[in-house]
Parts: sequence; C-alpha cells; structure tokens
Amino acid sequence: MASGLPSLIGSAHLQWVDQLKEGGRMLIPAGPLMEQVLYVLVKQDGKVRQRTVLPVRLVPMTGQVKDR
Repeated sequence: MASGLPSLIGSAHLQWVDQLKEGGRMLIPAGPLMEQVLYVLVKQDGKVRQRTVLPVRLVPMTGQVKDR
C-alpha cells in the first residue's frame, strides 16, 4: 500500500481500497474542508499507488439532496 495512504483516506475507507481490482482506479478528495486535494489511487502489481491530481473545494450537500 502507498506510503501515508491510511492517514490520507482514513481507516474506514481502506476497505474500499482493498476492493480495487488490478488496474482499478479510485479518486479521493482528502484534507480539511475547503482545502482538499484530489488524489488518484491505482492498483498495479498488487500495490496501490497514489498521485496528486489537483486542489479541490468540495462543500457539503444541502437541501433535498442531503436528506436522501
């Protein structure tokens, strides 16, 4: 697994990473609200590699979408 990956995504999300198939990709926003960075995780040769894509600002959902 990539160095620092558990701290990047938190232990609750490690199950998602463990489910990646060989060649699978996952995009994960990580960091404090309004200062997040988008990472791509790729599983190659049985190892998960991470790459920084770009800074992002994701905000919590509100209204009807939040209540679903």
